[in-house]
Amino acid sequence: MRIKKLYLKRFGKFTEKTIEASEGVNVIYGFNESGKSTIAFFIKAMMFGLDDGNSRMYEKYLPWDEGNEYGGSMEFEHNGVNYRITRFFYTRSESLKLHNIDTGRELVPAARVLEDIFPALDKKVYFNSYFCHEGTGRPEV
Repeated sequence: MRIKKLYLKRFGKFTEKTIEASEGVNVIYGFNESGKSTIAFFIKAMMFGLDDGNSRMYEKYLPWDEGNEYGGSMEFEHNGVNYRITRFFYTRSESLKLHNIDTGRELVPAARVLEDIFPALDKKVYFNSYFCHEGTGRPEV
């Protein structure tokens, strides 16, 4: 899987933020409180959803501005196929859509198709594989 583009409509401190990834390894770095962890959590939320029974996490990433659109989209390529996940989190209920960008078709049911695309990937494996805190070398869980 290769993440190609993130679009944070409203998520934590970000509003209308687009991040495009290049080929190879991409590194997100910055000063404390610049939004690195928010971006990492956004990717996790796009892949796995936000509601894991922890209302503190839901509230932590609520948009800072007055907008009511909490979520965004992530474009990625997997096995030569381009996809877009779109999720919005409205008062703890999610909307989820998955599109095959190449054909323009919506794939339903989206949650089941995502499970088929990533059969062995779960939240813990995701964070232990893709994210390390600077200086510690330890994976974030």
